[in-house]
Amino acid sequence: KMEQLASLERQKSNMDDAKELLDLELKAKLELLEAQAGKGRAEQERIRKEIEAKESAIKLEQEKARLELEAKQAAILADREAKDKAQLEMMERMMRMMEEKEMRAREESRAREERENRSLEEAKLTAERER
Repeated sequence: KMEQLASLERQKSNMDDAKELLDLELKAKLELLEAQAGKGRAEQERIRKEIEAKESAIKLEQEKARLELEAKQAAILADREAKDKAQLEMMERMMRMMEEKEMRAREESRAREERENRSLEEAKLTAERER
């Protein structure tokens, strides 16, 4: 029985040693998994930041393109307004010139009428005198 007891104690000691080794192995594996998980989280965080940076760059490019488009549209509109203003000024000058020409024509017509009337009056007076 002593041998059996000693054998059982050796088995128990061996089992305790094996359990301790298993505990150490499990602890080491757990630490390894935690380290790998930490690497995974760090990698995910790096990827997330990279994606955010790219999204931010895309938004900046879109904003730049929008501002450039607005500037081009404003330039086109300003050019169109300048052309419209120049055309309007030219039309106003032409209208004034036409009005002035019309007024001169009326004045010349009135002057001609007055001359004709005077000539007619003079002719009448001359005709009366001759009578």
